[in-house]
Amino acid sequence: MAKADKVRYNREMRDYVPPRASERGAARGKTPTPPKDPRLRSFVFCSEYRPSVKQQYPGLSIGDCAKRLGEMWSKLSQSEKQPYEEKAQKLREKYDRDMVAYRGGGTYARNPGSSAQGGEEEEDEEGRGRRRRGGRRRVETTG
Repeated sequence: MAKADKVRYNREMRDYVPPRASERGAARGKTPTPPKDPRLRSFVFCSEYRPSVKQQYPGLSIGDCAKRLGEMWSKLSQSEKQPYEEKAQKLREKYDRDMVAYRGGGTYARNPGSSAQGGEEEEDEEGRGRRRRGGRRRVETTG
């Protein structure tokens, strides 16, 4: 059986012509990667202050650095957080423009009330609204 398969394989490979690159799909090019999501205002703050915290505390681990930055962020007043909100807003606007270009025109408007995870809001038995993360929809079954 193996000898017959080897003879058949050699006979077929003798006449085999590999497909051209355009037939394989390589000539179409790669699909462009979508733009990265805009950073939150606290992330803008952290990216600005992380080097100074790392310089002050050189032996600090990544988690401890994040904790210290979080403490610094929570101690800021609303007026001190305002510049980071403006920077984050500019990043959001740039992201929206990039998404329009990525999707090939049209409009891409971010829903101002939506969360970054997406999802839908539904009510539980007590009537309280709760946020469900994206993914599959829950199907109610009877019986």
